[in-house]
Amino acid sequence: MTILDDSMPMPRSGRRQSESDIAARKSLNRATMGALIALLALVPLPFGAVHAFSWGFFALYTGAALTLYMLRMSTLDIGLSAPLANMRVSIALFALYCGYLVLQMAPLGWINTGLTSFVANGMSIESATISVATNQTALMLMRHLTYGALFLLVIQVTQNPARREVFLNAILTIIAIYCLQALVSLQTGDTVLGVTKRAYIGSATGPFVNRNSFATFLAMGAMIALVQAGRNLIHQTERHPHDGLVPGAISNSVLYGVAYLVLVGVVFATNSRMGAFCTLAGSAVVIAIIIGRVVRSLTAVIVLLAAIFGSFILALVLFGEQLFNRLVEVESSTIVRSDLYEQVMQLIAMRPWLGFGGGAFEQAFQIVHQFPVSPDLRWDRAHNSFLSLWSEMGLIAGSLPVLVFVWIGIRLMRALRQEGPEWPIQAVGLAVLVVAGLHSLVDFSLEIQANAVFFVALIAMALGTTFRNETTR
Repeated sequence: MTILDDSMPMPRSGRRQSESDIAARKSLNRATMGALIALLALVPLPFGAVHAFSWGFFALYTGAALTLYMLRMSTLDIGLSAPLANMRVSIALFALYCGYLVLQMAPLGWINTGLTSFVANGMSIESATISVATNQTALMLMRHLTYGALFLLVIQVTQNPARREVFLNAILTIIAIYCLQALVSLQTGDTVLGVTKRAYIGSATGPFVNRNSFATFLAMGAMIALVQAGRNLIHQTERHPHDGLVPGAISNSVLYGVAYLVLVGVVFATNSRMGAFCTLAGSAVVIAIIIGRVVRSLTAVIVLLAAIFGSFILALVLFGEQLFNRLVEVESSTIVRSDLYEQVMQLIAMRPWLGFGGGAFEQAFQIVHQFPVSPDLRWDRAHNSFLSLWSEMGLIAGSLPVLVFVWIGIRLMRALRQEGPEWPIQAVGLAVLVVAGLHSLVDFSLEIQANAVFFVALIAMALGTTFRNETTR
């Protein structure tokens, strides 16, 4: 077995690596990690990065970072920290997905009109491309290439355990800062970055426009805080009683516990019903993992469960009134969503294999939009990311991202069963998958770039730990 990190790199050839090359890669990884932290700090700021200008800027940023990283690595007689061969499944599926986005923009109608035409309301509609909005498909391709570049960079720079810990705590710190900013904004005029809100009055939204998307953002931070608090608890239970307390165990546990409490509280302050439920579901996953490791310590289990229960009770007391009021409206909201989903499924049935073009949901939905779905609202999202993917990309290509994350989830569960030292970040990754996956069933949180960037960074970091014990050639 070969352990891959900066201290034991994999040479490109059989020659012994020089100390200077090892030092150069360490320096490159540290610098790149700093650039990625800066990216994560910036991406939520422009309203959650929901505009094309933001997408273009962050695409150039990550593209330049990946290019510079690979160019510098090419000058060293040393291999990548995580060889691309270890990611061949995810890379292959991602390449197929992006390739189909390109195909949707190709002028296939000149070759075969059957590929680009469809029947709507008894009329045959023809176009030059599969996509009914090629400009939106191009923007979607750009966004996903951004995520691909980020994915590769995060895996490379977080192979070193110490650097991974810094990166994870940096992500938590960034989310916590935006969490506190949301509380301040809510109490001092209820604005979004100083701009008067047009919707979600009385709900915490931070720099985001949509409260549900912000709730997912906060929930990802809550998963990190809960795992970090649990890790300190586990370290203490694994220590021999005669050895006393682990240095800093109590202070660190309190610090992360307070962070979790505040993040959960502001999730409730968003008044997002599904946000609160997904936070609870993700927390349950973390609790299950931690209990499996401290099952011998009844005291530790009781303390952990009491902390979680207390956090949710306090959040309900402080911020739960409006959320409870919205729970009364669940039935009417469910009817509205079911009507919307029914029409989206009609859209999927019209082109089940080809789709209407990545990012083109708003234009495509007009084909089937009718009462009882309100015409007074702008339906630019399907409010279900799975249905959105299938309507835009078709059932096959649209299922590729789902397959990638299912594969990652399986790898993380297998790694957790081995109870290796990397379990905390693996637990974070699995909990974040649960949070984002559940919320995607009824909303579009991962279609907001700020959420997608944080999600990709956390999942890439977690996946990278599952490669560390693989034999590499």
